[in-house]
Amino acid sequence: MANSPKAKKIYDYALDKYSRGESNRNVLDDMRSALETHLKEVLNNDKSLENQFSEVGKYLQTKGLSKEFVNMVITLLDYYAKYQNNHVKHNDAVKDEEVNFIIQLTSSFIQMFV
Repeated sequence: MANSPKAKKIYDYALDKYSRGESNRNVLDDMRSALETHLKEVLNNDKSLENQFSEVGKYLQTKGLSKEFVNMVITLLDYYAKYQNNHVKHNDAVKDEEVNFIIQLTSSFIQMFV
């Protein structure tokens, strides 16, 4: 994440919180913030996560990735954003069993744009 130091700082802080057993809601909120910040920096815009889908698609297409892969990533991002809004941001309803998966999914999204 050298190309987005602000996102790296948020991401590392979230992982630190997770390792200390702090609030899962805060950890996942920071993960979303890290991903959103990373996308803003890489795609050079100031759009929210929900408004990045078309930009993400265009970016991935320039990398020569298959249409199916690009569509899968956009679909996953859409579900990720909905999960964050419904279970993290507006309703502290995070299940412990879901936290590690969301962290790994966030990591995968970020890695794709490094």
